Amino acid sequence: MDTIQEALDFYQQNYRGVCAYAVTDADARKTFLGSAGSAGSRTCRFCGQQSPNATFAMDAHAIPEALGNKKLFSLHECDACNRFFGSGIENDFGNWSKPARSLTRRRGKRGVPTLKGSDGAKWRMEWTGGKFFVTAGADDQDLPFTASDDLRTLTFELKREPHVPMAVLKTFVKMALTILPENELPNFREALDWIKNPVHKEDVPLLAPVLMVFTPGHQPTDTITVGVICRREHAPQTLPYAFLILVYGNEMYQVAVPSPERDPSPDAGEPLVLKAFPASATSDGSDQLYAIDLSDTEVVRDAKIISTLQFENAMRSEPEAPFSDLPREP
Repeated sequence: MDTIQEALDFYQQNYRGVCAYAVTDADARKTFLGSAGSAGSRTCRFCGQQSPNATFAMDAHAIPEALGNKKLFSLHECDACNRFFGSGIENDFGNWSKPARSLTRRRGKRGVPTLKGSDGAKWRMEWTGGKFFVTAGADDQDLPFTASDDLRTLTFELKREPHVPMAVLKTFVKMALTILPENELPNFREALDWIKNPVHKEDVPLLAPVLMVFTPGHQPTDTITVGVICRREHAPQTLPYAFLILVYGNEMYQVAVPSPERDPSPDAGEPLVLKAFPASATSDGSDQLYAIDLSDTEVVRDAKIISTLQFENAMRSEPEAPFSDLPREP
């Protein structure tokens, strides 16, 4: 990875922040993006329908509730689009992100996800009372991890639930299109149509993989930071026009937001090489960078993640009881 200062210099020189929000569980009030306007004047930015032809009675989460967002909402998403996204691409996103959300204690709509074995495995892992429990299944080998001799280091291999990768990508892009200020929307008309297409295909050029930076150690589990940066007028036109930056728990995602209106041609010039947005100004250099390809349009049923947790303490009890305690370095 580039040094933090190199990355900061690159993004300060070439990009400008157009919106940013920090959401914490301790926020006293809900924040609503957009204006309710006068009666009958609200317009959905995803389908273009206006009230009273469209209704706006439901709370439209600007960031999926699966990530723990209970405070940031949109006033420009109608009920029909809310249901469409919630039962479609956001469901894929929830399935894809569930193992990592469980490991890093990301509290969603129904708390921190509990994971269970499949394909004959009967293990169970969950957070209860501030502690992490893993219960073996039929025997001591029916566990989702391999352990060090002292049981303090566990390497998990967890299966993602079925999902369409491009639907996951669309969910990231939908977050960006939700929080963007109104004056930027003309640059993303094709992306708005793309995320609404229930047939997943590359209707817009996808210029770059999703970059994920994983920061080990204790990180806030009650905060979500989200924003969009857009290319400066004087910056090279060979750069993608916009990125979503999303940070929660140990993970930071950097997602190129498709803008055929402003993006460079995907087949022009040299292959695109991106610098990762600086995840933290206080990083100790142990951050891990991953490039994630979410362009597949078919259902994926066998994807897995591998993650290592280190514990301050661990205890092995009776066969039906769990390993436990809090992780120190996910």
